[in-house]
Amino acid sequence: MRKFVVTGLMVAVAVMVGAASVFAQDTGTSDGAETTITWLGIGIAEADDQIVVIRVQNGSPADAADLIVGDVIVAYDGEAVDSAEALAEMVATGSAGDTVSIDVLRNDETVSIEATLGSSLAREGLHGRDLDGDPNTIEAYYDTALDITWLANANLATTETFGIADIRSEGRTAGGMSWQTAHAWIDAMNSAAYLGITDWRLPNDLPMDPEAGLAINPDNEGYYLEFSTSGTSDGGFAIQGEGWVDNGGVAVSELGHLFYVSLNNLSPCVPDFETAIGDDLRCLNDTENRSEWPEGSGLTNTGPFINLGEFYYWAEQEDPRDDGLRGRGLNFTTGFRISLGKDIDRNRAWPVVSGDIGVAVP
Repeated sequence: MRKFVVTGLMVAVAVMVGAASVFAQDTGTSDGAETTITWLGIGIAEADDQIVVIRVQNGSPADAADLIVGDVIVAYDGEAVDSAEALAEMVATGSAGDTVSIDVLRNDETVSIEATLGSSLAREGLHGRDLDGDPNTIEAYYDTALDITWLANANLATTETFGIADIRSEGRTAGGMSWQTAHAWIDAMNSAAYLGITDWRLPNDLPMDPEAGLAINPDNEGYYLEFSTSGTSDGGFAIQGEGWVDNGGVAVSELGHLFYVSLNNLSPCVPDFETAIGDDLRCLNDTENRSEWPEGSGLTNTGPFINLGEFYYWAEQEDPRDDGLRGRGLNFTTGFRISLGKDIDRNRAWPVVSGDIGVAVP
């Protein structure tokens, strides 16, 4: 029986705050300060006493050095690597511009790779915008990668209903609403010209490969509606930060791109490469059980946003199956892309606007 061990970290080597994680986690403050971190750009987990790469961030130093998912790291800059924590400490002692050697086992052969460490801003790609005329406050953040502007408050509905009923007002699910109510709320928000804007919308969740999706099932409007853990279908996790997260430079899931790329959160799924079928990776651990999550996975970084929590966030689109009874979106607890019944009223709506709006805040 395969033994799975996670010892307190998900190293995403870009030196993440605290614990043993190292992907570009947010170490800044809510006033917009930015923190520079040493960056390699991988996610790792311990399995069978091996340090296995389970994610390579697109455009990272690790990506440039051709590290790949499934590599087993055995040495870093000449030193044997015997734990995820040890690797995190090794990377943390480096500086941007350092060239390091990384020895990995790949297909039962030892491969030596050279990587040049980089630096990354914890909030790279998210820029504050003033929408109310007060330069001392930030109402939204422009996302340069997606060319959209996110409202700074990820749960505005708790204080602004715009006259729409059926929005939960109390308890942990305050601000929750059904998919239909979410669209009615956005329409009312535009009618009220909230913060001077009349074209608010919900984030997009589009088919990753419409042509291939139509070939598989023409009734699904281009969606490939299967679950995977690698981002290769229009559902499930996106461990590698690829697929529907960053589909050739186009993020078909804007919520997914924010979760995995802009905020550098990690899926709690540790893939089982031994029983993988094609791109359909399987998880060694039970992702429904938090005790089996690698430390540093899930929604550990909320960036500069307020009221961003572990909830399902509705997308603009509906699921084409079941006569349109389900709405698309993303679970911000785990980064799982899925469709849920439109009548579920505990999910949240997060307004965005296409393009860059407002006045830049230094």
